[in-house]
Amino acid sequence: MRHLFSLSAALLAGLTASHAAKADELKIVTSIAPLHSLITQVTGDLADVSFLVKGAESPHSFSLKPSDRLQLAEADFIFLIDGQFEMSLAKAAKGDDRFISYTSTPDLRLLPYRHQDDFMMASAADDDHNEHGHHDHGHDEHGHKDHHDDHGHDEHGHDDHDEHDHGNSPHDLHIWLDPENAKAMLAYTAQILGVGDPANAAIYTANATAAIADITRWNTLLSEDLHDAHETGFVTYHDAFQYLELAYDLHVIGTILDGHATQATAATLAQLQHVIETGQVSCVFQEPQFEALSLAALDSHDAVVTAKLDPLGSDLTPGPQLYQQLITGMVDEIAHCSEEGHHHH
Repeated sequence: MRHLFSLSAALLAGLTASHAAKADELKIVTSIAPLHSLITQVTGDLADVSFLVKGAESPHSFSLKPSDRLQLAEADFIFLIDGQFEMSLAKAAKGDDRFISYTSTPDLRLLPYRHQDDFMMASAADDDHNEHGHHDHGHDEHGHKDHHDDHGHDEHGHDDHDEHDHGNSPHDLHIWLDPENAKAMLAYTAQILGVGDPANAAIYTANATAAIADITRWNTLLSEDLHDAHETGFVTYHDAFQYLELAYDLHVIGTILDGHATQATAATLAQLQHVIETGQVSCVFQEPQFEALSLAALDSHDAVVTAKLDPLGSDLTPGPQLYQQLITGMVDEIAHCSEEGHHHH
């Protein structure tokens, strides 16, 4: 017995020693894998970074497990997109200054949330809408500053916006799908962490700068790969890819679901049939979070190829490399889909 005891004592001593070394390490919790990837690019091995939304869970509706709550309680920083996006974190975030929303990132491009009638698909029959659909894009370029005014209005709880998938935000919050946004978010992460951990501030800044240069490098190559795709019409399940469209100049004609809907309406499916038959669309984006939805109505057309796109990267190995793999993988799927689609026509 004595022998065993001395072994465990030695083990315990070893454990507490290593734990003590780690005790001043920052504990960071975030919501989704793409954010985890950006944060770990900034922290290197200086922090313990974990994320909560796993597998096919949706960031809008996942529920916090007891282990998640424990992680949140122990965290020095909790990074999320926005309380309107990860709604299960919104209550916890109230008045807790450890919560950092990436929608507060300086120089972020925030796009307005689109409705069915903002799309060409719905407006093919009605040219007035066409004007309106394209008109919205003018506002995006002014970046973030003038959007701040909008934030005041969100709070009144807009009952008429119940169809929003994403709380009451007037903005599309899939901000990480634009690599330019990711760069701004890297810089913001370094800034926040530098304030929280001044001893390592210079390292965070240097890591962010290197990561930003890296995105610029691979993103330039990626844009060159997509020349075919600019001619292709795409349809998506729900409107999650606006930032990707803008970043790579893609042409999304419509969404199958509007806002909060989980089932496509007959009218939308009829419009889709029409744009597919007239050859305006050669590619449909599918997402694992919407796996249960049937595209049977559209499957009968050989002209349509589906690209499986997962904006959360749930099949990828988490870590610093995930962000590049996520965006590159999505762009490759789109390029492949548009090439296939072109062969069919």
